[in-house]
Amino acid sequence: MIVGTTSWQIPGTYLENLKILKDEVDFVELLIYSWDEHIQSIIKKESEELFNSDIKLSIHLPTDNMKSIRNVCSYFKDFNVYRLTMHPFGEIEEFKDTFRYCQDIFKKRLCVENLEDGKFFEYYNKIKEYNPSITMDWGHLTLLGENPEYFISRVKSKIKEIHFHGIQNGKDHSLPTKEQYKSFIKTYKKYFKDTPVCVELFKLEETLQVVEVLKNAK
Repeated sequence: MIVGTTSWQIPGTYLENLKILKDEVDFVELLIYSWDEHIQSIIKKESEELFNSDIKLSIHLPTDNMKSIRNVCSYFKDFNVYRLTMHPFGEIEEFKDTFRYCQDIFKKRLCVENLEDGKFFEYYNKIKEYNPSITMDWGHLTLLGENPEYFISRVKSKIKEIHFHGIQNGKDHSLPTKEQYKSFIKTYKKYFKDTPVCVELFKLEETLQVVEVLKNAK
């Protein structure tokens, strides 16, 4: 199983997190949730060294507005980005235009993610004609009480990345329970082979614990 994780594991910059993760995972997802001056300054300072490292890098695109998403896609257009994940939100036509703009740059590496609001297919159906790639968030499906296998049956050929995190006491991005591990691993082995899995936890010790379980899954 190809296993990666998010870039927020310790207090610090993207590069500081990458240095402690690069020998533990197959890829790192850079969480770029906005494109304000502070984030821009860090990215512009670190991007060359980040992408010259020996590990694949994905990008989680901003979640504040569509303009930020366009700006991030424009900035990284000449970088070797492994995958990009985009949240569907806001006014649907603006989302559609922004998705198309970014897809023109990154093709099938750009993926749209199912969120915990349950509105994924409202947005997906508006861009279906563009044959979009999908990031399937297992944790969000679990949180909503939806059957991941049903979701997979609808869009399996489009799923290019999977986000995995547990649900405990109604809260996502938690350590998975034994049953959640078992269900995820069984379903992954049934439907997927080389689809990358990003562990979406934000505490280093917990993250590495989940990575180890997935890496050693039989």
